[in-house]
Amino acid sequence: MDDQNVRRLGSLLLTVLGIFSLRPTPSLAIEVTVTPQKPRLGDTLSIIVIPDPGEQLTQAPNVKVGGKQVPAYRIAPQRWRALFPTIPLDKQGRRSLVVTGNQQTRNLVLWIGNRWFATQSIWLPAGNSSGTDHEFDRVDAFKAIVSPKNCGKGLLCALTMDR
Repeated sequence: MDDQNVRRLGSLLLTVLGIFSLRPTPSLAIEVTVTPQKPRLGDTLSIIVIPDPGEQLTQAPNVKVGGKQVPAYRIAPQRWRALFPTIPLDKQGRRSLVVTGNQQTRNLVLWIGNRWFATQSIWLPAGNSSGTDHEFDRVDAFKAIVSPKNCGKGLLCALTMDR
């Protein structure tokens, strides 16, 4: 074989390989959409899970946000939604999102932004007991049911020093 035939054979081989590499391959992933796209503290994340065309989820996908299991509910055929609320006491920053369905796993990273929450106060004039008898009765009833059992977990947050 001379050099010209080797080049032609090489070009033919590269062309055949190129054609096979352009052939569509089946995707083995599931589509995960999170809204809002830029979540902040106080937002509820809506996580939509849709299998690729031709795939079917036989059961609800397994959704974990920051290591916490979140239930997913069917909202349409082959469409599932999980809701994950964030609260002002959560810390801003990175959260991992792991979605598993039909032995397929998607690992995503979410960034939860900070948000400022105003503290609301009600100020009454000193020495003014402007409540009604009904309101005072309700307060007395509430004070009567206060239990010595501690239902809270962890430390209490300090009040703002702006006052």
